[in-house]
Amino acid sequence: MNKNINDCFYHQKNKLMHDEALDIIRTQFSASLEKEKIRLDYAAGRVCAKDIYSQIQVPYNTNSAVDGYAFKHADLEKSNQFQIIGRVAAGSPIHHYEKENTAFRIFTGAPMPLGTDSVVMQEDIITHDNDRIQIPAQLKQGANCRLAGEDITKESLIISKGTHLSASDLAQIASTGRDHIEVFRKLKIMVITTGDEIIAPGQEIDDGEVYNANAFLITSLLKSPLIEQVNQYHLSDDFIETKKTLSDMAPLYDLIITIGGASKGEEDHVHHALNAIGKCHLWQLAIKPGGSMLMGQIGHCLMVGLPGNPVAAFTCFSLYVRQIIRQICGINWQLPSSYFFPANFEIKHKKVGRKEFLRGTAKTVEKQTLLNKYERDGSGLISSLRHSSGLIILPEDITKVSKGDYLEYIPFEALKLG
Repeated sequence: MNKNINDCFYHQKNKLMHDEALDIIRTQFSASLEKEKIRLDYAAGRVCAKDIYSQIQVPYNTNSAVDGYAFKHADLEKSNQFQIIGRVAAGSPIHHYEKENTAFRIFTGAPMPLGTDSVVMQEDIITHDNDRIQIPAQLKQGANCRLAGEDITKESLIISKGTHLSASDLAQIASTGRDHIEVFRKLKIMVITTGDEIIAPGQEIDDGEVYNANAFLITSLLKSPLIEQVNQYHLSDDFIETKKTLSDMAPLYDLIITIGGASKGEEDHVHHALNAIGKCHLWQLAIKPGGSMLMGQIGHCLMVGLPGNPVAAFTCFSLYVRQIIRQICGINWQLPSSYFFPANFEIKHKKVGRKEFLRGTAKTVEKQTLLNKYERDGSGLISSLRHSSGLIILPEDITKVSKGDYLEYIPFEALKLG
C-alpha cells in the first residue's frame, strides 16, 4: 500500500469542524491499492481501476423491439398492403429487402433486413390474410426499431475509473463483450477493541464489566465486497501492550480501526501509543457524539481510533471511516444522500460551535414527512440505533430547534459501506 498522507496533513487546531474533517479525507487520501484483473462475474461491488471503452457498438445491428412485421416506410406512400416474403428470428442472418411493398415477419431482437426501417406490431396490423397484411398508414418511420449504436457507440467511454460497480454497470460492460476487467484489490482490516472492563459475550458478567458489543457493531458494518479480510482483537488498558500490538499488526493490514482508548484519560493509551510509533494526523472533532475520534498512520498502514461508546463509534464510522475506506479503495468521491424535512420536536438549548447528530426517524403522515428524534440522547444507547432510521443533523451555528425547522437527515441506508 502506498503512502496516503503527507506531513502537511497534520492540523494544529484543537478541534476540527465536521466539514474540515471530510475535506481532509477528500483531498489527502487517494486510491492506494494495487490493481488486479478479475472475471466480470466476480466484479459486483468492486471498484473499477481503469477507464473502460467499448470495443463495439451496442446494439451491434439495428433490430426489432417487438414481435411484428418489418417493412420500408416509404412503401406506405404507394399502398398499405404488403406481401410477407420472409421470417426473421433473433440470431438469424441478415435478410435483404428486394421488392416494394414486401414485409418480413420479425421477432423481438431479430436484425432488421437491410432496406427496411420500420416495424408494425403484430397486434396493430389491420388485416392478415395468409401471406398479406395491411399496415396502418399513420405509423411513423423508424417505429419499434432499436438502432445500431443507439445505446453505446464504438470506442466510447462506458465506465470511468473509480466507479463502484453496480449490476447495471456490469451489464453494460458485458454488453460490449468484455469478460475481464481491472479493479482495485480488496482491503485487509484489523478491528481492535480496548478496555479492561470489556468481556466477550458468553462469559458470566461481574460488577463493572461490559459485554463487547462494539466488536460486533463495527465488524458487521465492514461486510462489503470492498473488503477481503476483517480480523478482530481485544486489548487491555496497558500502554506497552497497546504500542507493541499496533506495531506488530501495522505491516499486515491496510487499515487498523481501534474502538475506545482514544480520548485524554489516564487509561486511554491508543493516542499515546500511536504518537510513539507513528503519526497522529487528526484528533478531536467538534461533533457530538464522537468528538474523540483520531486518525493517523503507522508506516503505510492507516489507523482510525473510534470512541468507545457504541453510538459514537457508529456515528464516526458512518460519517468518516466509510468515506476513508471508499476513498482509499478508489471510489469517486460522493457524500451519502441526505434530505431536508421539518422537525417534529423542539430543543431549547444547543451548544454553538459543534455539529450534532441525533438518532431519529423520518415519517410521512398525511403526505408530509416529519423528523422525530429518539427520546433519549445518550451515546451508549444501542437501542437508539435500533429504533431509528437515520441521523438528524444540527448545524454548528444554531442554538435551538423549533417545530417546523428544516433539518438535514441522512438515512442509515445511505450510510452503508456498499
